[in-house]
Amino acid sequence: MTARTIREFLLLHNQRLYDFLRKGLADRSLCTQDLARLSAIHLANRREIARWDRDLSCGLTASAT
Repeated sequence: MTARTIREFLLLHNQRLYDFLRKGLADRSLCTQDLARLSAIHLANRREIARWDRDLSCGLTASAT
């Protein structure tokens, strides 16, 4: 697997989680605690993806010099 493939997988996974949260919020099928926990996971995933992007861009820059 390439770094790009892994990144795309992470983005897709996080988008699915976000869609699940929106649907659960809209139809009130998630309790408040579950919604809070899953929202925290979604935000942590976004931070991790951003860190992944920074690490990859630094690695590409370092390997290019």
